[in-house]
Amino acid sequence: MNASVSFAVVVLVVLSARNAFAAISLDDAYQATVVRNEDAASQNEAVLQAEERYKLARSALFPNINLVGSIAKQDNPPAGTGSSISPADQRTLKITAVQPLFRGFREWAGLKQQAILSEAAKLSREQALTQLYLDVSDVYFQSLLAQIDTNDLQKELEANKKRREELLRFRKLGRSRDTEVLSTEANVAALEASLEASSAAQQNSLTAFTLLTGLPANSELVDRESYPDTLPPLASYIAKIEDRPDIRTLVQSVEASDKGISIARGGHLPSLDLGANYYFARPGVLDNVKWDVTLSLTFPIFQGGAVLSQTRQAVSVHKQDELALEKARRIARQQIETLYASVQSDRAQIIKQKRSTEASDKSYQAQLRDYRLGIVTNIDVLQQLTGAQAAQRALDRAEIQFKSDYIKLLGATAARPYPEKETKQ
Repeated sequence: MNASVSFAVVVLVVLSARNAFAAISLDDAYQATVVRNEDAASQNEAVLQAEERYKLARSALFPNINLVGSIAKQDNPPAGTGSSISPADQRTLKITAVQPLFRGFREWAGLKQQAILSEAAKLSREQALTQLYLDVSDVYFQSLLAQIDTNDLQKELEANKKRREELLRFRKLGRSRDTEVLSTEANVAALEASLEASSAAQQNSLTAFTLLTGLPANSELVDRESYPDTLPPLASYIAKIEDRPDIRTLVQSVEASDKGISIARGGHLPSLDLGANYYFARPGVLDNVKWDVTLSLTFPIFQGGAVLSQTRQAVSVHKQDELALEKARRIARQQIETLYASVQSDRAQIIKQKRSTEASDKSYQAQLRDYRLGIVTNIDVLQQLTGAQAAQRALDRAEIQFKSDYIKLLGATAARPYPEKETKQ
């Protein structure tokens, strides 16, 4: 087991042990997911591969040094000079070195390209972590909503049971009819059925939460996020488009493909290499010649149009990357504008829904007082109770929707998660 896997296991165990006794926040869920998610681990490997490709490109700047040995046998040459120059038994042992001096600047362009691609791999990892954070937030808020909805139904059921007990006391006093008790019994039965369905939905959402995060299915979720009362201007969010890891990755791709053009054009330029050999053993009359040095200049004249075709292809790839970047910027702007509008709408809906909930609750309390005075019927009270509870559930849903959309807005502007902190893991 390597160090990174061991660390991930330790973190997951610690989180699981802690969360067995504490409520789970969104950040807790995300941290637990990161250490066990295959995509996050795969991105780490992609970064490692990119770093190794950079080292491979850098190796082209250094000499190649080899120890070469060979043994050859041939037919006996004619007596005299032939046998001394090229004997029948030939043994050669040498160290050879080749230092590239100039390759049309292709090696430098290639090195810069791999450095850019290595940085792009890190940015791709940040983007993967951002998407993972948004995926976790979706599941988290769905589970939280199911938990809140179940609690709301439980409260409504308790209110109806309390109402039923009150009616039973009134019936003994002759102040309520059997039909009023029966209608309340029907409400209780209906709410018990709804609560059962809501509990099942909550369990399903928590199962999905467990599959993603690895945390216990009976975890209690608590929202510790802070949310603004008002949003900054839309322009402040649009200005953060260039901070998004996906946009930064595409910017790096454009720069890398530009270096690709330089690499391709370098094929038109000459190559200059310095070679050297040192001989420990050499056949024939050259046995006493211990070293030689060669300076080689290769000037390309004609390669069947290959270099020109490679250059055109590199230019096309660069143009394609530029188009992808512009498209991504346009989509990012549209995404931010849509999420910003959704968050603003969610906030306005919450304000109005709070008024509706407060008014419904006051109306329910008034109906109770009027019923005790014999002014309204039990049906009126039950309808108002149902309306008040429905208003409360609508408010809770609106608040969860607002929180979910706000987190997505932060993700769309690279404010969440915290890439530098997470990628160090």
